[in-house]
Amino acid sequence: MADEPRFLAAGGRGADELGYTKTAALGMKGEPEALSESDQTELLETMRRRDLEDRIRRREATAAEIKREIEHVDARGRYLRRQLRRLQRPV
Repeated sequence: MADEPRFLAAGGRGADELGYTKTAALGMKGEPEALSESDQTELLETMRRRDLEDRIRRREATAAEIKREIEHVDARGRYLRRQLRRLQRPV
């Protein structure tokens, strides 16, 4: 089943609750047909999925950066503890 055509309604005449009409004559002059509801839904879902994937990638990158920083601080701490032990040895 194909979606019905959708045109942005001119001045609200014959418009549905979203401001669209099925009749080109009631649509705004020079405006192309709007995306079908199914195409619009698919596009929205694709955008949501990409946004989620981007957020996941950014979180993973941030977590990896934090892990590297912690490893660096841990290594520096081990080095400093060794140096301190050496300095505290009796002469």
